[in-house]
Amino acid sequence: MANFFKKKKWIVFLASLTMGLCMVFGAGCKEKVEKISITKSNSPQAVYVVGSDLDFSEGKLTVVIDGEKSEVPLNDSEVSVTGYDKNKLGEQVLTIAYKEQTTIFKVTVVPRMVAENYESAYFVGEPLNLESGSVVITADDGKTSSVRLSESTITVSGYDSSAANAALPLTVTYQNGETRYETTFNVAIYAVDTVEFKSPNKKAYQNHETVLDVSGGYMTLKCENLSRSIPVTKDMVSGFDLSAATVEHRENPLMQTLTVSYYGHQKTYDIQIKFSNISFIELRASEMANLTWTGCEMPSECTETMGENALEAMEVFFEMSNAETTQLSNGAIEHIARVATAYGLDKWQKAFALYSDAFYLNDDGTLSWNCEDFDKTAAAYQNILDRDPVLYEDGAILVKIAEEFAETVLYKDEEAEEEYLIGSVLSVMYSPDTIDEFTQQLALIISLHNEMKVVPTEWTLDMLKSTYAETMQNVWVLLRETEFKATAHRPLYLLVSRWREKNDYFEILYTYYYSEDISKINDFKDLRLPSELETLYSQLLVVRNQIIMTQQLQALEVTNLMVTYEAALQQRDKILASGDQMLIDLYETLEFDYLIGNGEGGYAQVSFDALFSQFRRTSYGYMYNFNTYLGVNSYEALWADYSAVIQKAGTTENYLESEQFGEDVQRLMRAYWSLSPKQQFGFMNILNPYYKPSAVGRYPLYAWENDGNIWYYGNLFSGW
Repeated sequence: MANFFKKKKWIVFLASLTMGLCMVFGAGCKEKVEKISITKSNSPQAVYVVGSDLDFSEGKLTVVIDGEKSEVPLNDSEVSVTGYDKNKLGEQVLTIAYKEQTTIFKVTVVPRMVAENYESAYFVGEPLNLESGSVVITADDGKTSSVRLSESTITVSGYDSSAANAALPLTVTYQNGETRYETTFNVAIYAVDTVEFKSPNKKAYQNHETVLDVSGGYMTLKCENLSRSIPVTKDMVSGFDLSAATVEHRENPLMQTLTVSYYGHQKTYDIQIKFSNISFIELRASEMANLTWTGCEMPSECTETMGENALEAMEVFFEMSNAETTQLSNGAIEHIARVATAYGLDKWQKAFALYSDAFYLNDDGTLSWNCEDFDKTAAAYQNILDRDPVLYEDGAILVKIAEEFAETVLYKDEEAEEEYLIGSVLSVMYSPDTIDEFTQQLALIISLHNEMKVVPTEWTLDMLKSTYAETMQNVWVLLRETEFKATAHRPLYLLVSRWREKNDYFEILYTYYYSEDISKINDFKDLRLPSELETLYSQLLVVRNQIIMTQQLQALEVTNLMVTYEAALQQRDKILASGDQMLIDLYETLEFDYLIGNGEGGYAQVSFDALFSQFRRTSYGYMYNFNTYLGVNSYEALWADYSAVIQKAGTTENYLESEQFGEDVQRLMRAYWSLSPKQQFGFMNILNPYYKPSAVGRYPLYAWENDGNIWYYGNLFSGW
């Protein structure tokens, strides 16, 4: 403890001694500044507008004393600053002193306003470009703001590019309220030595377009000191006029020269303008939009030229892309389609009529073969081979119109409240493909005749074998290989036979092959038979069709079925009693396809006897209508008499207009009324399987549910 107090006394003594020395020696004991600096966070204003005094009211010195940092305001009386010149532009290095230590600080003296990033070089004639460049304005506090040369507060004066000038001074004035600043900068004006031109990429137009495309085009001005490429803009181009193209420029486009101008420099390039499909359709539609339609025929004010224009326009329309057709105005193409339909159909029918020696159109548009005279038919065939453009080219257009505008109204009869559609009006014409098929059929029958015409009228089997065997072979090949073997083609072979004096074409064939090679008959039996068998086949075909129509409720009366079946029975008996062994053998052995179904979705091969049997017993067949009252003499007598009148009406010329016909009808009616009501109903039921009496206990001849009568349904006694 004693040592502790001794040490404490010494510490007090040393402290007192130190204080005393400091009092004796005074300043020699002050703290020494080791270093001074200006940090970024304490930096004073560093940018000054020329002429502005230095402002260090903000900012501080960082002072280091004995390793400890402290801050001293830069405007402290002990801080001195030297080296600043307020009238000298640019960066200045200032010396800052504090208690024998110094540091430096950089400041920049700038103009109040200076222009930058402006276009500094121009060619003679070019305008001043204020879209680039700006002025930088420095405020008193050293902060800057930028104003584009194009803004309203800026005015640039002194620009003149009429002559070359290496250093043209421009004055920039900034005016914002009372604040106004000015500065200057120089630009160079150069004379052009060469001009190069690259024309725009697009040089082909259609006249319905609206926009000039200048992409890819530019003009390059050059001199020793400057080269500049100027993209072509729409306002640089003159002479562009799509409306100058007319309909004459559809195939040969209009050539048009465009001029590109750039401040005294001009270049040209050519474009083509085609009168477009769209414009063509719109033009034709405008010509046809206001026609007065009074029927399905061409309006009276419609000219042949207008009709031809309509057909041409429809052809163009069918070749257009979907993108093009969608640009057409509503209803435009329908106006044209109506005219093309009316004009084209009339033109087509007149052209078709030129071949009437071969075939012709009935009033309802169905086709009938003529071919009465072989030489005329052959001449018509040769003419058809020329492929009349009306039948083929116009015909193809009409077919497309019928397909695509089937539901378009050609004419509306307001009074009758009936519409005539394009599709139905054009249904009476035949397509080019069908005409080609007609032509092929003509080629076949002409070839068949030319092969057989060497056979004389008075031929014999021995003659056929000895002299015309090759002819028979050639005809057989033609018939075997033809594609025209459907039932609908049977009339073709009748035409061939008619060109022979005795209508014996197939008698010759059957006679020859019956004795030579009967198996070959199967290759043409479906085309034509010997006349007696052909009559029988045709009768049975009528019966078959009548049964089908009755089963499908497409026919309500069966007079034709019943009478034809009985006629077929008579024809069969005639053949079997003829003593002609070839006819009898053919009757018994020939079988036919495509007449009766086999129950498996196909057809059965059937003989004549099989056809009789099938048509006799099938639903709504012969016996279905006839079997109820067999054995009633008065009933059967009436039916036999009625059937005889029907057959006579179909075979005797002028019979329907004769007094005898009237007498026969009266006799039939008296016989009918002599029957009992039940028998009357039975007789009605033969003729109409769907007949029902109109009142209980009464079966008058005229009382049908559809207000018709038996004679009407028989197609003979209408009006009685």
